[in-house]
Amino acid sequence: MLKNNMTTWCAMQGSCWTLCYYDIRRFGAEVIKVERPGSGDNTRAWGPPFVGEESAYFLSVNRNKKSIAVNFKDPEGTKLVTELAKICDVLVENYLPGKLNEMGLGFEELSKVAPQLIYCSVTGYGQTGPESHKPGYDSIASAVSGMMHITGPEDGDPVRPGVAMTDLATGLYTQGAVMAALLQRQKTGRGLHIDCSLLSSQVACLTHIAANYLNAGIEARRWGTAHGSIVPYQGFKIKDGYLVVAAGNDQQFMKVCKVHTGDNWRVVETVRRHRCPLWPYQQHSAGVRQPSG
Repeated sequence: MLKNNMTTWCAMQGSCWTLCYYDIRRFGAEVIKVERPGSGDNTRAWGPPFVGEESAYFLSVNRNKKSIAVNFKDPEGTKLVTELAKICDVLVENYLPGKLNEMGLGFEELSKVAPQLIYCSVTGYGQTGPESHKPGYDSIASAVSGMMHITGPEDGDPVRPGVAMTDLATGLYTQGAVMAALLQRQKTGRGLHIDCSLLSSQVACLTHIAANYLNAGIEARRWGTAHGSIVPYQGFKIKDGYLVVAAGNDQQFMKVCKVHTGDNWRVVETVRRHRCPLWPYQQHSAGVRQPSG
């Protein structure tokens, strides 16, 4: 648990950073969510389903938070935010790079009056670079990073993951960065600026895919429910639904083979040695097939 007087402030709203300070709130932090007057957080309208006038999604990731509405274009609003920053430990914002600087609420400005402040910027493509001026969304970053390219049926089209994996990954990376910054501040007494982005977070999750190409020249592809390196590690269609088999090593694979061949260990050992090429024949003879998606 975090100390009770720790406060996290969020300047703007969004799925991935919502997850970040949702988790910090679970650790015991006080979270003050700052929303735009009138419409508030966009995710309030992300429905159906709704609970009253608010979406179930919004309620699921914003529970236990305090919320205020502030007009950043009003001098009184920026003054309020500045005063709030002086008593907070962490600020998380998701404006396009440079926007808060124009309002006098950038890291350089706030760090002068709040040197303890850990200022975390979460964007689509980072604070610098040719795409930094563009807004980011989970699906777009998922496509650009390659995540969507490797998701879907083996011979089909790319598919968006069932949940916003890029948003979720960015929220978790942001949370880890904030926790590390808090530890650093405990040693130095000063805050710092954290730069997190959807694209960098999702690319970081695909390092093993990149390593396959950089070290072995293997192009990334879709495998459906299967795995590119481990067999069997996938789902199969059976009479009454689906069956998922995950044999992560040779010992587990031999146990799977025993189900098919009984106690004939000579057969099992032969199958183990020729694991990858023989497995499709085994599944076919057992009357199962891999799902297409």
